[in-house]
Amino acid sequence: MRLLLLAYAASLAGIAVLMDAGRLPGLKAWVTHEVPLGDKGAHFLVAGSLAALLNALMLRSFPLRPVRAVVLGSAIAAALVTAEELTNHFTPHRSCSPGDAAANCLGVVCLGVAPSVAWLVLRRRVPAHA
Repeated sequence: MRLLLLAYAASLAGIAVLMDAGRLPGLKAWVTHEVPLGDKGAHFLVAGSLAALLNALMLRSFPLRPVRAVVLGSAIAAALVTAEELTNHFTPHRSCSPGDAAANCLGVVCLGVAPSVAWLVLRRRVPAHA
């Protein structure tokens, strides 16, 4: 799980750096102009999947404190994607957008927090010997 999270984070960081440097104009144009709500959808999916992976890792690392694990994983994901969005303000090829930040946060909640909480609730309802 840690290796998967590391590979995912490295991929996201690489894409962000390349987009900040203006090296992926085709991808940016396709996502922002060809796919309806593509930009916001990309932010939603990237932030949410990062939160889901972090929450899974935290739940495995802190099995006796599941609520704390989900809060910590989601907070780390939200902080990372918010920091990345703020850095867009300082790059010439990107822009800092409140809509993108909202899509990031919505992704963290919908794809990171909600499934983790649902899993915790369902796990408590299923008997251990089943």
